[in-house]
Amino acid sequence: MRKINKLFVLYQIERAQDPILNMNTERQIFDLPLGSTVALIRFWISEQSAVIGKFQNEEFELNLNYIRARNVPVIRRFTGGGTVYHDPGVLNISFCKSVRINLFSRYVFEEVREITSLIGSVLSEMGSIRVFATERGALFIGDRKILGSAVAVSKNNFFYHASLLVDADLEELHRIILWEEKYPDQAQKYVKSVRSKVCNLSSVCKGLSITEIAQKIVERFASIMNAKVCAVKNLQAVYDLLEGNRNLE
Repeated sequence: MRKINKLFVLYQIERAQDPILNMNTERQIFDLPLGSTVALIRFWISEQSAVIGKFQNEEFELNLNYIRARNVPVIRRFTGGGTVYHDPGVLNISFCKSVRINLFSRYVFEEVREITSLIGSVLSEMGSIRVFATERGALFIGDRKILGSAVAVSKNNFFYHASLLVDADLEELHRIILWEEKYPDQAQKYVKSVRSKVCNLSSVCKGLSITEIAQKIVERFASIMNAKVCAVKNLQAVYDLLEGNRNLE
């Protein structure tokens, strides 16, 4: 039985990047020819933006008047799920592997829940707090949500990404996202977000940095998979390494 033996890690957290560029990178990762022995985890932050799910309608999810007045970008993901807010205080975590390799379960949503739980366990240990995962692949501290996730699956790859509120501008989040969104009855084809109270991880865990959180999550993923960690500078380096792996097979 084949297993993941190498974990590529792409850190893009030194500064916030263009949200459109970030989402394009996500799509490129989803399309990578990873094969059955390689996985990739990416950490990234975006400039202020609103990101809606593949099957959502921005008119019913966002305060468009406010967004347009301030030129806040609105990005549509290729994954499902609900609307999220991005700014430099939000750590985004992406994980991609072969669809033929299961970390925890062969069922997609169980895999999502367990990956989310893994991230939650890291945060719990780092902050000495109770962080728990829901069936929907979210993380909560008490009744406050700190992370939401979404997934996409192709014939080749399983792709998971999540947004963690570390030190986000929650006032802006509430101005940009409609907190009592109302979809008309004829809009049943759209996916409606499930709103929750939110908080920043920094409000209950003082002193945790985005870099430290990312490093601890990598350690946990590598331990679970018993995989060698290989840090890469960009996606081109990933392509080159994957080509090298194929030449050795």
